[in-house]
Amino acid sequence: MHILGGVWPSGTYSLPQPLMGCPASLGFLWSTGLLYFDTIYDVPNAESSLQLAGQFNDTIIIHFCTKSTPPRGYPENTWPRGCYCVYKKYICPTGFSEGYMTWDDGSTNTEVFGILPDGVYGNNTAIEFCCRCDADVTMAIDLPRERDFYLMRHKDAASCQEVLGMRMEEHIVTWYEREDLNVSLKFGDFPFGNDSEIHYCYYSPGKCIHI
Repeated sequence: MHILGGVWPSGTYSLPQPLMGCPASLGFLWSTGLLYFDTIYDVPNAESSLQLAGQFNDTIIIHFCTKSTPPRGYPENTWPRGCYCVYKKYICPTGFSEGYMTWDDGSTNTEVFGILPDGVYGNNTAIEFCCRCDADVTMAIDLPRERDFYLMRHKDAASCQEVLGMRMEEHIVTWYEREDLNVSLKFGDFPFGNDSEIHYCYYSPGKCIHI
């Protein structure tokens, strides 16, 4: 049975914000925020097909949509089994494991606005994740499909998680640190990617197509 439109699974968490804005929601409003930091090279740090809201060159700006309260008047389902990640906010939903990644921003030009995922934001930034990998990515999961949204590819997944009724694209964001200050580290359960890199999974309504 299809999830009632806009009713996202239970728990508190953050999702990457698409260009079109936060996903559809019912019974709650997404809280928004952004992370701004500098990298050392003035080069593109993302694919041209990227649909993430923000900026990705020598300055990276990432926008977030955070669900921090339960919906009013609507029942919630648990997150479905699969192999994917979201950003952590307070406590990981049932079935997820925690993890985080750190990196050196190379300057003091790190700024935050609004509501962000759990983490430490400064010269050495750390951002936290909630991840699960308890089913194959080819077993499509059911999530609200009224508007675009992003998840993240799990570190152990061969590709992005399939979602019922959604077109899926994998997008990569990479940023660069000074080699003498490279402190990029990952711990626990986290998204797929090299030290300073995340593979995002973009979903848009339509026939399931892999790109």
